[in-house]
Order: sequence, then C-alpha cells, then structure tokens
Amino acid sequence: MNQSEYDDDFMVRGLVESDIPELLRLEDEKWGPHGATRKMLASRIALLEGYCWGAFRGDVLVSSLFCMRRSERSILEAKTWAQACDNGLASSHDVSQGAVFGISLTGSDLKGTRAILDRLALELKFEGISAVYLGTPLPRLGDWLDANPDGDPASYAAKIKLFPDGRRLPIDPQLSYYYQLGFRTVVAVRPHYFPHERSRDWAAVIRHVVNLGAV
Repeated sequence: MNQSEYDDDFMVRGLVESDIPELLRLEDEKWGPHGATRKMLASRIALLEGYCWGAFRGDVLVSSLFCMRRSERSILEAKTWAQACDNGLASSHDVSQGAVFGISLTGSDLKGTRAILDRLALELKFEGISAVYLGTPLPRLGDWLDANPDGDPASYAAKIKLFPDGRRLPIDPQLSYYYQLGFRTVVAVRPHYFPHERSRDWAAVIRHVVNLGAV
C-alpha cells in the first residue's frame, strides 16, 4: 500500500516525528489542556508505524488518528483511557491482537477525518480486523445531569434525536459526530474514564464495525 494517498483536497499519510509540532497545535485546538503531550506523541509515532495517520491540506494537519492493536477483552475491561492505552504511550501495542483501540481521533475537518477512517478501513481489510473501539467524552452530559439530578449517564448516552429529514442521531454532540463517522454502538459508559469537566469525567466507549467486504 502506498505511504500516502490523496482524497480530493487531502493527503492522508503516515505520521512521522517531524509532524509533532502540527500534532501539538491540533491537539491544543481540539482538547486544550487534556491534549496529548510531546512525549505521548513521540512514543506513539515510534511504536505505531502503520497505525497512525494524518490528513493534510497542504502543510496543515486537519485530522489525525492514533490507534493500537489490543485484545478486545482488554479494551472492554479497561476502566480508564489510561489503562486502555498505557497512559497515552501505546507501549503494549501488539500486532498479534485482534482488535483496535483508537487512542485519539482528532480533527478540525469532518471530511479529513473520514478520509483517515477510509484509510484505516483499507488497512484493516488486509488484517481481517473489523472492530475499532474509541473512548469519547460526553460534553452535554453535565448540563443534562444538572437538569436531571437522578439521571443515569448510560441512559443519556442512549438518547436519540429525530431530525425532520429522517436522520436519527445521538443527542450528545460528540457521540453524534462519531456516529456520523461510523461509530454506531455504545458498548460501555464509564465514570472517571478521563478528565473532562463538561462530561463530569464520564465517557462512552464506542465501536465502529468496518464492513470488510465493502472496502
């Protein structure tokens, strides 16, 4: 497979050490103080060859994905994001394992992010892997809990909004964003998964099933 591929205005390619300044900029824009550190990014790039990509418009990074191979059981049993990905360092990445955990999927452009996920699907076709997991904050959960003090975060994560055009999307904006990218199943809702004030530190673990026959 080619190291880089073009999709309309984007070039999707593997990330390298010289991309760290652009990665840090994107992390800060998207996640602020909770974004990946230089140490985390350097470790991931060193360990995750073939499992980390960026979508670039010219020299500007618009989306990035870091993922690691783990067993499905270890992903589902992890109580925190840090447990799932070794504090963001990906040191337990093991290509013999049969599932993929998305350490981070960071983007300022939905189309660029889709281009990266298309690249991931193509890679996974050759590996015969279909399940990709990701942890996500629930940024409207805090407001919902203020209005529903006895509410269950898992119930909130399951709530769907019906749009006039017939679309059905999660009410939480981050879940809705990932739903449109193919992460359609909430497999767990965890307290203290990672720090996120508006989510009251709750997060959802979501799954994307790649249709290997359609890739």
